[in-house]
Amino acid sequence: MTGALLSDYQRMMINITAHDVGLRVYSPLWRKNQVTYLRDLYRQGFRFVLTSISTMYKP
Repeated sequence: MTGALLSDYQRMMINITAHDVGLRVYSPLWRKNQVTYLRDLYRQGFRFVLTSISTMYKP
């Protein structure tokens, strides 16, 4: 099962990898509206914490 909503690349890579090892992929969230989905989760009691870590590469 995957949680990808819109990333074609992510979905494709997961499907290819799963196929290579004989697994089937189930993507129930594929192409769902992201805003609607997040609002539904919030209404169901989920809360979200957004974080970010950024660095500058210095060789």
